[in-house]
Amino acid sequence: MSLALPLPLLTEHTRPLLTEHTRLTPYLDALQTQDQDAFQTQDRNALQKQVSGGGVVIYQTTNTLYQSDILNILCDQLQDESRISDIPPMKPRANELYLIRSEHEDDWKCDQYQWINYGNSSVTMGNKILKKKFYKIKLPGMKTNNAKTKKRPVGSLDFKRTAYYFEDNKTLVLVYYEGDETVYVPTHHGNSKKTASEFARTAPSVLRRIENALQSGDKTTMDIYRESVCDLAVPGTHQGILNVRNVKQVENIVRKVNEDKRISKDDVYNLVLLAYHLEGLIHEVTVFPDLTSIIALSDMISIVNQLLDVNTTDDIPFVFFYDTTFKLASLFPKLNKKAIPFVTDREPGLVNAIKKNFSNCDVVMCWNHLINDFKFNLQKMGAGSDNIAVYVSNVRELLRSSSEQGYEERKKLLLSKWSQGVYSYFMKVEKDILKHCGKWIIEKYPNLYDPFSGLTNNPCESIHERCDQTLK
Repeated sequence: MSLALPLPLLTEHTRPLLTEHTRLTPYLDALQTQDQDAFQTQDRNALQKQVSGGGVVIYQTTNTLYQSDILNILCDQLQDESRISDIPPMKPRANELYLIRSEHEDDWKCDQYQWINYGNSSVTMGNKILKKKFYKIKLPGMKTNNAKTKKRPVGSLDFKRTAYYFEDNKTLVLVYYEGDETVYVPTHHGNSKKTASEFARTAPSVLRRIENALQSGDKTTMDIYRESVCDLAVPGTHQGILNVRNVKQVENIVRKVNEDKRISKDDVYNLVLLAYHLEGLIHEVTVFPDLTSIIALSDMISIVNQLLDVNTTDDIPFVFFYDTTFKLASLFPKLNKKAIPFVTDREPGLVNAIKKNFSNCDVVMCWNHLINDFKFNLQKMGAGSDNIAVYVSNVRELLRSSSEQGYEERKKLLLSKWSQGVYSYFMKVEKDILKHCGKWIIEKYPNLYDPFSGLTNNPCESIHERCDQTLK
């Protein structure tokens, strides 16, 4: 901008001196203000280009934006590309005007503030429709109207954002900020439990690219996450805006894509419908009084029945693993006819269910889970790594006792050196060792005890890991 003033005696050499010391006339004040605004705009643009690779540029700064100015900018067929931003601005200030061309029609909204939309309007101009959207800055806290109990976010008109665009060209948006940006207080996401971190919206174009990548089926969740966070084209000021925020965000999109693929949101209806279409897989569905379904391949049922009916001269048993995490199976035939042990991870609900439904079967417990629980509680008590190693070694020595009498003898020798807190915790879990974990209990079943690791459910954990990777 330029201002023509009748000041023939004012030169480039005298103007700084006069404006700094004497402030001769209101014309000089106006001239100085415009110069400062111009310099500030140049500085901001230089900073934006430096941190954003030329992607964010202030179109201009102005105290007032007229409708004629808006139309002139949006209708200009010979736009100066150097004044158009291709990514959202970073925490823009009041009186700044941006012309943004983006991949998605809503990318311009991701300016790292939180806003509340309080109105929209449109103006018809010939064969074009000019859209206007009005926003006020969002503040921390919630408010409740007198007539309603529903809580609503708090907003302030002290800092506002107005967007202008033509309905037939939604990706070119003119955004104007006015008021006082210092009223903004960084806040967390409304659904977040972590109140310390500031929330910044991820650009819709990023989310759409992730959805497309997931629907193609060529990449896993971690593949997409790594590619996004390693994108060198995303400037540091727009991390989490122009790429994904974290792995959890990608997992949420995976969940949404999978939900969109569902037959319906009624699980029981989906199950019954699949039973009609997948012949030989779903054998029975009972809805009342409890929902019960038997799902298994017919060939697998036949193989399991043959294994259970095998008679060998030595009658050597085999170990049967199944994973409850994904509820792959809940009923196996003929298990209640023989005393077959169940290896569990000490989950009380599972142990109680086995005792209730297979009363003549023993429950033996995984050593790894027992020892990991022991380590966890030792750490909570403040035990050092050296002491933890000694305690774990003592527990393994007790577990390897050949008889309950030998266990009691070792116990007296080892536990006399333990601290009171560790001793008290051990006495609470000792019943699991005596009834479900001791070597003398496990060795009742041939080929079940391992001299090195004792007893674990590692095969089941391996299946769990493989299923988890497949489902992701």
